[in-house]
Amino acid sequence: FNFRGFRWARAMIHDIQEVNNRLDILPNITLGYHIYDTCFTTSKTVEETLAYLTGQNETMPNFRCSAGAPLVAVIGASGSTLTVASSRIVGLYYFPE
Repeated sequence: FNFRGFRWARAMIHDIQEVNNRLDILPNITLGYHIYDTCFTTSKTVEETLAYLTGQNETMPNFRCSAGAPLVAVIGASGSTLTVASSRIVGLYYFPE
C-alpha cells in the first residue's frame, strides 16, 4: 500500500469537490475524476490507460464506448517510466497530460 499516493489521491478528490462546490470558480462546469491503480508496472499502466480511454474494462485502442462526458486531460506521476508509457498512448488521442 502506497500511503503517499493515497494522500495525493485524497487531496485531489478534496480539491475537485471544493472547485465543484464553489460557483465562483467554474460556473456551470462540474469536474469529475477516475482513479486507476497501475501497481507500479508498465504493463498494468498500459492496460489501465487503454481501459480509461475506451471507457470499458477492455483494452481496445481507437474505440470509445462511454455515455459520460468527454475526456479532457489525464493526470499522472511525473518523470517515471510508467508516465512515459501512459503519455505515449494518451498522446495518440491528443489528450493533455
